[in-house]
Amino acid sequence: MIVSAWYFLGFLMTQAMAGGILLQALSGLEYRIGMLIIMVVCTIYTINGGLKAILSTDFILSMLILGVLFVTAILAFLRFSPSMVYEGVMANRPELMNLISGTGIMYLGSNFLFACGEIFHSNIWWQRIYAANEKVAAKSFILSGLIWTTVPVVAGSLAFVAVANGYVVPQVNMVFPIVVSKLLGPVGAVMVLVIIYSALASTVSSVLTSSANLLVQDIYKSLLNPGAPDEKVVKYVRYTMVGLAVLAVILVWSPRNSMYQVLYLTGSAVASTIWPVAYGIFNKKTNKTAVLAAMICSMIFGLIAYFKISSYAAPVVSATLGMIIITLGTRIAPDKNFHWRDLNEQVTAAIEKGGK
Repeated sequence: MIVSAWYFLGFLMTQAMAGGILLQALSGLEYRIGMLIIMVVCTIYTINGGLKAILSTDFILSMLILGVLFVTAILAFLRFSPSMVYEGVMANRPELMNLISGTGIMYLGSNFLFACGEIFHSNIWWQRIYAANEKVAAKSFILSGLIWTTVPVVAGSLAFVAVANGYVVPQVNMVFPIVVSKLLGPVGAVMVLVIIYSALASTVSSVLTSSANLLVQDIYKSLLNPGAPDEKVVKYVRYTMVGLAVLAVILVWSPRNSMYQVLYLTGSAVASTIWPVAYGIFNKKTNKTAVLAAMICSMIFGLIAYFKISSYAAPVVSATLGMIIITLGTRIAPDKNFHWRDLNEQVTAAIEKGGK
């Protein structure tokens, strides 16, 4: 729960920043005003709509984003041929064409590890699995994952277009809206504003719903008031949503250098969950003490790597250290008393207890 709360808060901070940065890039509106608009709108929307409203809009918004992204990329390369883009990049930033640059390799590895840890531990995805039909859950996750892998490729190609043409990009997060506004003019700016703002609303709503539910269920419902009626639990979930939104706004009230820097501050915690979950699923002899030690050490040394080496180093150090500790602990002292039926009985008891 601590890891999830850490991640949720960092994620909320980046989305609040994104709202301010987007409006600032497209309209010149002051950063704090844009940030307040996105957080106020999303909090009200989430409190009134809930998970059902979020899930029903996610598909439409995703298709809109994919459509605009690909149309923009096609228009960009019709206007600027690949050879023109290459020559422009080589003239302005030739180091970006180095396929084996240390920063690029570190970024690729840390992104992969961060994404794995996010999927493994985040309540955003777990509550979607529980809400989905069992027959389509696996297929939908695989298909959506394959489709969405094209997004960073296309977005990265647009970044090359921006570099080749010397567009002024104050922050890396502004690349897409600036390229679209340059190519499509005012119409493109409005399209980006509507679509990305809708996507932000969906993302923030998902984070608020999943994080508030997790905190209230694990702390209030499980520890403080197990017999609390559903109506009271829902009321506290809504209070928690408001509190999280306010806290996120306070923490990013002063603009940060980069959304990535803020998000990767959670990288050590997120990556620390990879091997505990993977080993727990595929190896029933996983040592529980080693798992706990691995998560604590991974978070500590991942944070040290974040501040001493690079933000991209945090997930890499965390995941690597976690793998080593759990592997050695399980090999040296395997847990021989675990039985899947025991876990099943615990889960069944928890479900029955929650339903009473």
